[in-house]
Amino acid sequence: MAAAATLITVAALRREESRGGHFRRDFPETDPKQALRRQLTLAEARAWPSPCPRSVA
Repeated sequence: MAAAATLITVAALRREESRGGHFRRDFPETDPKQALRRQLTLAEARAWPSPCPRSVA
């Protein structure tokens, strides 16, 4: 389940458009080229720099 959450989160952060319930102020328009199916591997997701610190303690 953690792997699925990682993939969903990184995919949302990498998206550079607004579509459906996913709205970004920095990318308010829908890009038809982004509608094509995209693939993201777990290795790519784990290599993506984290916007948040990994530990909260």
